[in-house]
Amino acid sequence: MTGATRIDARAAEIERFLALFRRFGAAPCAAFYLALFDPDATLFDSGMPRPITVPEIPEHIEGILKLVPDFEMTPERWRFREPTIFVEAHNQASFGKELVEWPSVYCIDLRGDRVLRGRRYYDRRPLFARLAPE
Repeated sequence: MTGATRIDARAAEIERFLALFRRFGAAPCAAFYLALFDPDATLFDSGMPRPITVPEIPEHIEGILKLVPDFEMTPERWRFREPTIFVEAHNQASFGKELVEWPSVYCIDLRGDRVLRGRRYYDRRPLFARLAPE
């Protein structure tokens, strides 16, 4: 495989991943989320005591979507440097009657077009303030 062919193949994998990521963000559900991950993947998010593995991911995302069932995530920009893609995203969800919007950055190591290691960065303080205002 030539260098140009390898670059084209990698670009296609990244585009497939981004298409899956956008699909999840537009219509979040556990099945779409799980489809993003390699079988050997780990996921780590703020507040977790340790990274979770693929068998734990569905319960994790289902718990989040129960709290914010109208959650939407829209990838806006991305940068890639082997093996990591950084995706800046716009998020929104209703907390009670209030629509809340917040930015996040996803730091993802890819294996092919699937997440091998995922980490999300965002400021949780404004979200927690809406969940527990006192």
